[in-house]
Amino acid sequence: MNLRSLLLAPAAAALLALAGCYVPAPVSHALLEVAADGSYRFEGQPVEAAALQPSVQALRAAGRPLVVEIKVEPGAAMTRVDAAVQAIEAAQARVAFVGKTAVR
Repeated sequence: MNLRSLLLAPAAAALLALAGCYVPAPVSHALLEVAADGSYRFEGQPVEAAALQPSVQALRAAGRPLVVEIKVEPGAAMTRVDAAVQAIEAAQARVAFVGKTAVR
């Protein structure tokens, strides 16, 4: 085995290892706030429960995956949070919960 082969072997191994790496597609994010009184704010705008799913679908219409981050105020009813999660999932978006430091 010559010196050239010894140098090329690690480079070939590294190239094969990196062949499986890729940059994931960008994901859009949106913020849903659930207030203590049960009201919703989606991307800073008040939204009724019945309009939440269509609002999420409209934002997702760009064809990119969407993650809706839910920020819940203390005292908010969990039934309102559960309803929001169902609406978001029905709109084919993903759900994430964020703490009180989330801002938009």
